Amino acid sequence: MRNFCELLLLSVALALATKIAPASAGDAKWYPFQMNDASSDAPKVIEYSPLEKAEKPHKICVLFPHMKDSFWGAVDYGMAEQSKALGMSMNLYGAGGHDNLPKQLSQFDDCLAIGADAIVIGAISTVGVAKQVLAAKAKGIPVIAVTNSFISPDLTAGVVVDLREDRFVAVES
Repeated sequence: MRNFCELLLLSVALALATKIAPASAGDAKWYPFQMNDASSDAPKVIEYSPLEKAEKPHKICVLFPHMKDSFWGAVDYGMAEQSKALGMSMNLYGAGGHDNLPKQLSQFDDCLAIGADAIVIGAISTVGVAKQVLAAKAKGIPVIAVTNSFISPDLTAGVVVDLREDRFVAVES
C-alpha cells in the first residue's frame, strides 16, 4: 500500500508542478522539486521525483471542483500526463463549481461504485466529503487530497499548496 500511495503522491505532485513549470518545458525534467513534508510533527523540506512505472495499471478517479480556469486545467494536465507515463488510467470529474457539493458527492460515490483503486480529490468542502472519505477508507481505497487544504485522519495522504510559503506540502496519514 505504501508504494501505491507514494505513486499517487508523486502523480499529484507532478500535477501541481505543472503550475510552476514553464509551459514550453515539454519533455524537460521538472523534477526533483522541493516540497514540505508535513507527515510528522517536525515538517522538513524534501525533494520529490516520480516513479518510473506503476506496478500495475491502477484505475484512479480524480475529483475537482471545476475545470473553469487555467489552474485546475494545469492540475488536470499534469495528472493526465503522469497517469499516462505511469501506465495508469484516470477518470476526471469536475463538479461544475465550488457551490456544487452535491455533484462532487455523487461523483465520489460513482468512483466507489466503479471500483477505483484510488481517489484524488480537490474537495469543495472537507466536512461535506468526510462521510465519503470514511466510506472509501472502509473499502481500502486510498483518498489523496490535492491542492485544497484537507486535514483528516481518514485521508491516506495529500499534496496541498501552502500559499504563505509558496511551496507544496505532502501529508501522509
